[in-house]
Formats: sequence, structure tokens, C-alpha cells
Amino acid sequence: MKHVVMFLMVALLLAVLSACAPIPGSAVEDSQRLQVVQLPDTRTIPAEWGSLAAVSNSSKFPDVFQLWFENEAGEIYLVVFDNKSRTLLTSSRAIARQ
Repeated sequence: MKHVVMFLMVALLLAVLSACAPIPGSAVEDSQRLQVVQLPDTRTIPAEWGSLAAVSNSSKFPDVFQLWFENEAGEIYLVVFDNKSRTLLTSSRAIARQ
């Protein structure tokens, strides 16, 4: 009896999973993603990224700050600072202007 119930549960699970389909248009195409830019190290920010424009953080992550830079061309760079480790995350985001 246990084997029959287990088989039916697995069959039901497989049926539910196979019926699931992604929502059309829900996937973000690579061309729509923000450009990932690597910092040279965890202590400096390239001067060509411009001046600090804003600082933000979230109450969910109080030790993490987002540093927003804007250069003369209007390009925006997002750098994440971890206050616990006192370092910058090397993976940053760039938002280009058109």
C-alpha cells in the first residue's frame, strides 16, 4: 500500500511540474540586463566613474550600502560597500545613457 501511495504522489508531482510553463515575457533578455563591470580591487573606484551622486541602503541589509556614481557623460555606476568587511564588492553595475 505504501508503494502505491508513494507512486501516486510522485506521479502527481511530475504531472504538476510538467504542467508548469514560464509566463511569457517574464525572462529578461541579455540585452536588457545592466552591464556588469568589475572593480580593479576592493578598495578603489575608477576616477572615470565620476563623482558620488547618492548613497542608499535597505533595512533588510543594514550593513550594505549602494554607492551611486555619475560621470560627465551621465553614465551611472552602482558600487556595493559591505560595512561588516569594510570592502567594496568587485562586481558592480553600469547604466549607460543613450
